[in-house]
Amino acid sequence: GAGESQVEGLYEALCRDVATPWLDIPLEVSTDEPPGARGVLVTGAEAQLAVVERLVRVRPQWPKGATTRERWDYLLPLRIEATADWIDIPDNAYLAANGADFRVRLPLGPLEAGTRLGEIRLYHAGDPEGGPLARVPVTVSKPYPVEGLDATWTKEWELKPQETVRFSVAIPEGAHALRARLTRLDDVPLTRRVAFTATQRAPGQEFERSEIRSTASLTAGESTTASLRLLTGDAVEW
Repeated sequence: GAGESQVEGLYEALCRDVATPWLDIPLEVSTDEPPGARGVLVTGAEAQLAVVERLVRVRPQWPKGATTRERWDYLLPLRIEATADWIDIPDNAYLAANGADFRVRLPLGPLEAGTRLGEIRLYHAGDPEGGPLARVPVTVSKPYPVEGLDATWTKEWELKPQETVRFSVAIPEGAHALRARLTRLDDVPLTRRVAFTATQRAPGQEFERSEIRSTASLTAGESTTASLRLLTGDAVEW
């Protein structure tokens, strides 16, 4: 009863939702690239395209005891929202017993190089106060351009302890190796321990063949270097 609940509005919400038991059916969300992925990830050469699209699939996970009548009556109106303005999605969709699909459009042309994180959220359209029924993470890592095989690319970041920076760098065609140097630029008289990784994803290749994993303790002005053997002309992710 209402007196047993110590959370304001909980009992009223339970009374309201008791007539819609299909809200308890979990939703499985996947994308078409790579097949079965749980979110949207765009990196490397694909992130340099003007527009990238993905198909998002939403499927109710029916319990074994679900009846044909329950499946027939199932129709869930969805409200779809995105947390970033560079994610184009439909405003709504209807989820039937066999699921629903919708397309995500990412206009990447106007975006500057760098890594961006966003999220697509699915809500019950008839319950404006309810939380999201499912979430789809969206990550876009647009590479910084590098011109020429002998080019040098430099970027500075101001990092706080425990902070992580993610980015990618485009690799020119014909390049076979990359040398990275990480330099500490501040003058704080303390030793800082840093860790960095770099990976070049290549179809059919294991990460270990094109990966750097390095840690170093740096004082002010010190540097550490590492080399990476390149497999393709695609971007390297850091």
